[in-house]
Amino acid sequence: MQVASMHFKELAHQNMGNAQLQRNLDKIKGKFVAKRRESLVELDDFEGTREAARALRQRALDNLDAWLQIFEKNATARGATILWAETPDDVNRHVLDIAARHGARKIIKSKSMVSEESALNRAIEAAGLQVVETDLGEYILQINDYEPPSHIIGPALHKSKEEVAELFHRTHGTPVKTGIEELCLWASRAGTSLLRRQVRWSWSPTKATRPSRRHSPKCTSQFRGSRKSCPRWKM
Repeated sequence: MQVASMHFKELAHQNMGNAQLQRNLDKIKGKFVAKRRESLVELDDFEGTREAARALRQRALDNLDAWLQIFEKNATARGATILWAETPDDVNRHVLDIAARHGARKIIKSKSMVSEESALNRAIEAAGLQVVETDLGEYILQINDYEPPSHIIGPALHKSKEEVAELFHRTHGTPVKTGIEELCLWASRAGTSLLRRQVRWSWSPTKATRPSRRHSPKCTSQFRGSRKSCPRWKM
């Protein structure tokens, strides 16, 4: 992951003149700020709750080495295998080693900041394997030459539905669809089709199971619609 925080002011100044990006950000601001304000009133003591959460997080960070060892001990006792990684290369090597041991050709992954920071997808592809993001926002960035995410929970929120539609059209050769329902439904169906063409079994430490339709890319808050405007496959 490329660190660009030292260039924040310069990049912000450059993008102030990007009319499309500014329109996209205005839409995000309206949704996120308003929804956050509505959620805060549901808490009796928001500031106290936030401070308690901050204290818990800080307690963990202050004694991180001890907590990690406790986690390893408890997880191992329950049958988990814990792998330690000191560097981004260590993270990627662990994943590729597991894939090699099981003869994997395609890796289906979920959203992960660790994998973003270690450039895991690039490492997977460099090893001759295929990787598919299952989070819709992450998938949008993946097919746009791994464009960096703009938000930790909404990685592609800076893109409009028209930009996403054009990206799908350019990548998959499908007709341009600009309706939110159409885009979500297409993404769900396309993801399911892509996985079923090559994935016959999904592996877990305890059993092998046939992949279900739930493996298709998830409709997240990317398109900022209601639940009804984000249809998902159901069993």
